Amino acid sequence: MRNFVSKFVRKAGLTIASVIVLSNAIFALSVAIAQPAGAICSTTDGSICPAPTSTNTGTTCPAGEVMQNGKCVVKTTKTTTTTTTTSTTLTCHHQTSTILTDVIYGGIGGGSNVSQLITSFQNDYNNGDGHYSDLKKVYNWGGASQSLVDGMNTSNTFMGYSHNDGTLHVIINGVDTVVGTNMKIAARWGESDTQNFTQIPSTGVCMHSYTRWFSTGRGTGPDVPTIVHIDQNTGEADFAFWRDCGNMITFTHVPLKPILNCVELDKSLNDDKTFTYTFNAIGYHKFVTIDNYFFDLGDGNTREVKVAVNAQNNATTTHSYKQTDVEQHITITVYVNKAGQHGTSGVTSGNCSQQIVIPPKGHLTFACRELDATLIDSSNGSRTYRFTGTTQGTDEAASYRFFFDSEHNTATQTSNTAEFTYSFNTSKANSFKAYFTSTSKTGLETDKTDSNCQFQFSTTLVRTGPASTFGLVALTSTLGYGVHQFFLRRKLS
Repeated sequence: MRNFVSKFVRKAGLTIASVIVLSNAIFALSVAIAQPAGAICSTTDGSICPAPTSTNTGTTCPAGEVMQNGKCVVKTTKTTTTTTTTSTTLTCHHQTSTILTDVIYGGIGGGSNVSQLITSFQNDYNNGDGHYSDLKKVYNWGGASQSLVDGMNTSNTFMGYSHNDGTLHVIINGVDTVVGTNMKIAARWGESDTQNFTQIPSTGVCMHSYTRWFSTGRGTGPDVPTIVHIDQNTGEADFAFWRDCGNMITFTHVPLKPILNCVELDKSLNDDKTFTYTFNAIGYHKFVTIDNYFFDLGDGNTREVKVAVNAQNNATTTHSYKQTDVEQHITITVYVNKAGQHGTSGVTSGNCSQQIVIPPKGHLTFACRELDATLIDSSNGSRTYRFTGTTQGTDEAASYRFFFDSEHNTATQTSNTAEFTYSFNTSKANSFKAYFTSTSKTGLETDKTDSNCQFQFSTTLVRTGPASTFGLVALTSTLGYGVHQFFLRRKLS
């Protein structure tokens, strides 16, 4: 057979490569001829599959074969390609030098003065600290946006502290208040450490839990001074960072409790014949917005006054009361309401109520309102004043009496008008006192001791009455009439 093949090759002029191809084809044909019908198998060593028997068509197959659909087939090996991604995460570890871990190199200038600290931080945020160029990325990641940083002031930025239990604190109205928990701290790290670090993208700064490392060096201790920015509308801390190193912190927010108070209600009588009053309410709010003030006017009437966002601290309303056959004792109360509240659902206080008395129909009232004194001449050793007295009430004034008491003279003058001129001789006395009364058309007379209708002059100008006494050093005539008149022309109420 070998000689036959050799002679065939030489006579056919076949090349070695052609012989190999021909040989493989002959081998494949021989396998197919030898393969019994129905047998689906091959062997790993190239031998011919055995004829189907109970050993290779049942539960077992020759070595290198597996059962598939009741037939033995060659066992194949699946190759899995694994793609390896190279990590670019910053390796993080505590630096040996404390200053090297600072987010802002050397920390923030300003000591404990919050206003100076704000200015220093804004400058570093916008212009860099001379060492690191990633400050904005770090603080933006922690919630300190450009608009929030630009708007920092002493009303929304506080000196607080971070405690080593992971809580963030500020002092609100004298009360130590937690505004954050579960703190994470930013720092610049050097060597490899795989315990609970997260890199802030595109920066040289990593975040770590307070449980991994809290503070060393300048921040050593259970409490670290922390600058905290708080949203005045929501009461939530927006962002925070450590004062001594600028290390930004993140935390779980704990909103502050809103504060809403009614501070005061003032009244003033505009017209004593129509009993028209003006009421002014003052409110206080923090971490909440005042939406409206609700006035219960006491006579069955109410009024809701909505306020603008930039004018939340007070509201004013005017109301006229009607006389009845009986005297009315009326209480006016105001309520301060936040958004969504109306009527009496808001807050009030004892200082946010006022009482007024409305006399019955036909009942006349009469009282002194005030006494004005105007200097009109200060020459020749005397001072001349024009006095003007006014009254209030449902009755009308018929006459006025002006009283002047000094060290050398006592005078009483009756006038049909509310004005009277009086000269005071400064060479004979150092002081004088003036006051007036008025009699109404029906004979009612004002109270002579009413402090609103008194005026006293001495070397120190004194305002009498329940209001606090004020002093004004008397000016001599050489200082000029006009200047002295400016100081003395004032209502005494």
